[in-house]
Amino acid sequence: MDRPLYFESNDLSANFTLFGRPEEYKVEGHVIFIFSYNSDGAEGFYRINMTVYCNGKEAHRILRDEELTSAGRSHGTIEISIEGEDAGLTEGENSLLISIRLASMLHQYGSGLAEIEIGPANLTIKSLDVDNDGILY
Repeated sequence: MDRPLYFESNDLSANFTLFGRPEEYKVEGHVIFIFSYNSDGAEGFYRINMTVYCNGKEAHRILRDEELTSAGRSHGTIEISIEGEDAGLTEGENSLLISIRLASMLHQYGSGLAEIEIGPANLTIKSLDVDNDGILY
């Protein structure tokens, strides 16, 4: 951690089929991340940028800052929520792509190392018309 760091994960992707109007569905999910570091003198934070594309259209974006602390470890879950046509969902075949980037935003660098673990990612597709009466809950 003695110089700027930029990390880009392999994209996570999923394909699924919706059997109805897109506004009848909600896609939810989460991605788990663990960020460990050991540094002598580094101070600042790392920025996590996660972008979700639905059928090639940006559907969700999260910017999250993880501050370097003396504990040397940060972990958590990044939540995803996509609903309807506005987010790019279509009736029939759909594809979801999750792209994760991490960049150091340190104001003081020091010697050390960083370890980044991303995943697993979990997705749930929910029908908002559970009884098929045309009324969404």
